[in-house]
Amino acid sequence: MNNIDEIDGLTRRTRKREFDDGLVDILYGVFFLVMGLAGWFFSSAVGLRWFAIAMVQQRAITIIALLTLALAFVLTMRGSRRLIEWIRRSFLWKESGFVEPLRWQVKRSVTIASVLAFLALILVAYWLMVTGSLSEEAVLRTLSASVSLGTAIMYLGMGIDLRIRRYVGVGIAGLILAAIILTQATSFSESWLLVGVGWMTILTASGLWALRQSVQNWAEFPSE
Repeated sequence: MNNIDEIDGLTRRTRKREFDDGLVDILYGVFFLVMGLAGWFFSSAVGLRWFAIAMVQQRAITIIALLTLALAFVLTMRGSRRLIEWIRRSFLWKESGFVEPLRWQVKRSVTIASVLAFLALILVAYWLMVTGSLSEEAVLRTLSASVSLGTAIMYLGMGIDLRIRRYVGVGIAGLILAAIILTQATSFSESWLLVGVGWMTILTASGLWALRQSVQNWAEFPSE
């Protein structure tokens, strides 16, 4: 029994190491900011008008440009992951050894709960619209709120599973953000801006706090 507990503890510590320095948090914060800005622009009146005009006047160029931007974003994210690995190998993990992160850190049960909450919120909002209890604008706003809700559940579950206290806080903050988006009388495009800026703020704060702790530990014990 003790051996099983020790193995589970070692596995958990190994999985936690991917998140200990907070660099991944900052990277995901940037991802949410870009996603939120894109959702805000393309769902706004100005963005929709620009897209419609561009597709009519320069359809091929517009499609190529959008695909190029999407590809550039993906490559930038991958390059950022490489940069994180270099920082870890060169400084933070130089003496302790490098750990290859798992492709997916969230437990299946947590992922399922996140997806179910995402779908349930949208379906309930749609049903309320059909019954005349909710406006179309509020239903659209539910789409962005459900993204925040699903993400919050993922971080909350991961924080409990891996015993990362700050991720429990991140999950709670994400739930509050989802509630704000649902209850505030904002437009659909503005709700995406709230998602992007909100999650960027939450994750960057989490990442900077963890990075500060990691840098202090590395400075105090550089040879361990």
